[in-house]
Formats: sequence, C-alpha cells, structure tokens
Amino acid sequence: MMAEESPESSGARDADGIPPEKPPIDFAAFDSVDLRVGVVKTARVLPKARVPAIALEIDFGPLGIRQSSARLTRRYRPEELPGRRVVALVNVAPRRVAGFRSDVLVLGGFRPATASGGELVDEDGAQDGEPGLDDVSLLAPDHDDIPPGTPIA
Repeated sequence: MMAEESPESSGARDADGIPPEKPPIDFAAFDSVDLRVGVVKTARVLPKARVPAIALEIDFGPLGIRQSSARLTRRYRPEELPGRRVVALVNVAPRRVAGFRSDVLVLGGFRPATASGGELVDEDGAQDGEPGLDDVSLLAPDHDDIPPGTPIA
C-alpha cells in the first residue's frame, strides 16, 4: 500500500513560496525537543560543502562546545558571527556534512524563493530543489544577558 502524499512531501507552497503547516504532534514529542541558547565561538566557510555553508563552533555553557554546519552564506560572513547568540536543537543525532561533524541544528527562518513562470527559484536563478534555504536569518534571543546553555521554553 502506498503512503498518501502530504503537501510537504509534494513540494506544495503558497503564492509567496511558503510551505504549508506540518501536521500536529503530541506534547510528548514536543517535550523531547531540547532547544538551547548558544554563543558562536568560531565560524569558517566549509569549503567541501556541496551547498555553501559555514562551520560553527558554539558554546552551550554547561553542555560544552558543539559544532554545526549551517547554510548562512547569503546573509552572514564568517567573521561577523563570533559572539552572536543563536538558538539550536542540541539533542539531534550528529550528521556528517562534507567531512565535518555537525552536532546541533542551528535554527533560523529562511526567505522563501520567488515564483518565476510557475517555478520556485532562488534570486540568483538557481533551481536546486531547496529554493531559498541557503538564505537563513538566525533565530536568536533579543537580549545579550541570556547565558549559554539556557533552555528555550
């Protein structure tokens, strides 16, 4: 029996390029998510990445230093990221990205692609299957006195 195709898996988007809302999850699933504030210590371009990315080392206070590969190259330069507070999912399974171990998932909003002739495209015309995903605006607390490792509630 074939699984029913969801709007998310079909690539469906509204006129602004925004994907539909995902199905609800129960509270137990949400409660298992561990989001924390961290402070970027170092940032460098990840040269072997297929999609341009920045390798980050992030201090999560009592949780220690963790690494992340993030598609931030359209909006941020590596030299402007150290010292910046970010929010990340810290209990995600590690992944290898271009030979780099990514321990956490840094959160941010992405600017949806624009519609052109009925197809979604990045502003540079790329049609790579993930339009706009490499134009991420980091999610961060709006006060600098939130210490690294602080849980997001």
